Amino acid sequence: MLLNYPVQKIFRYALITSPLFGLFGATPGFTMEVVHLNRVAEIFIQITGFTLFLWVLNILLFHSGTWVALLRNNSVRFIISLLIAGLSAYFLFKFLHPVPGFHHKLVNDKLLPLNTPLTVNGPNGPQHLLPFRAKPFFPAFIILQPLATNVIIYILIELLVLKQTKEKVALENEQLKLANSEARNSQLKQQLHPHFLFNSLSTLRSLISRSQEQATDYLERLSELLRFSTNNSNKPVVTLKAEVELCRNYLEMQQVRFGQALQFTINIPDTLQVKSWIPTFALQSLAENAIKHNILTNEQPLHIDIKAVENNTYIIIKNNLQPRPAGIHSSGVGLANLEERYRLLSGDPVLIKNDSGYYEVKIKLLEDAGNYH
Repeated sequence: MLLNYPVQKIFRYALITSPLFGLFGATPGFTMEVVHLNRVAEIFIQITGFTLFLWVLNILLFHSGTWVALLRNNSVRFIISLLIAGLSAYFLFKFLHPVPGFHHKLVNDKLLPLNTPLTVNGPNGPQHLLPFRAKPFFPAFIILQPLATNVIIYILIELLVLKQTKEKVALENEQLKLANSEARNSQLKQQLHPHFLFNSLSTLRSLISRSQEQATDYLERLSELLRFSTNNSNKPVVTLKAEVELCRNYLEMQQVRFGQALQFTINIPDTLQVKSWIPTFALQSLAENAIKHNILTNEQPLHIDIKAVENNTYIIIKNNLQPRPAGIHSSGVGLANLEERYRLLSGDPVLIKNDSGYYEVKIKLLEDAGNYH
């Protein structure tokens, strides 16, 4: 049994259903040949009040389970509820409809005490009323109807508690899934950082021996990249504008190394860059993959084209295929990393096309960063 049950929702149901039960119980009064509105209103008030009493009874029994272990058992609580409901209905009926003793019976079915001297004019003249003793009257439905109502109320409360329990479990599962996703996403991003830094330092080492000026420029751009990494390491997504700046900076760094052997274009509207979001390092890692997996020479430059397509809902990173020799090992961490991050963030696939001498990766832009933080 869930101890933190939806109290407000249960009371709201009580206030709604009690008058409905009262209306249902008073409806037969409208089917009589002579409708006594006062009597109908009396029955409506009695049934509504007693139904509300049954709601309060079951709520209190349920709440008592927080400190009485026995009442946490559904069967025990149900039996106690039925007993109290039945006894309450019995005594309420006895109070509202006491069993009469010796009475005179009048023509209009009214009962008066025996010591009341009454006569009526009959066909043969005045006649004395004879006393009689009314038979005890206690129909079964007087008890069965409140018991049936109590069962319905008990079931409604259990269903409401069960519903909240399921919602709470579902919420906890979603929170756990989100926590696992965030942890997994952080782990995947951490796989990229050492790999990228290792390649950058290797490039910087080679540049130092070739050109101090190029090495200085490269080091400044590397510092910008590391600053971006530090500021956004805990963010699963960044604005497209920030990611484009990162990717452009990275490609310009690589041009310092490869010269005319590397060509690139970025064609993404500024308005789209401001309002859209993308997984952190998405464009940079794809550009890095293109450079890592292809041959770059002045005679056969590598062309990387980055643009928005399909009504600015997707970004394509496309390059001409000039594969490195098969003997060169590639771990494939970058693309697999991005595919897994998209799966965790939005469930959208990373679309890959490899034909006609071109390699193309298409990724979907994310519209609302609030869904991914």
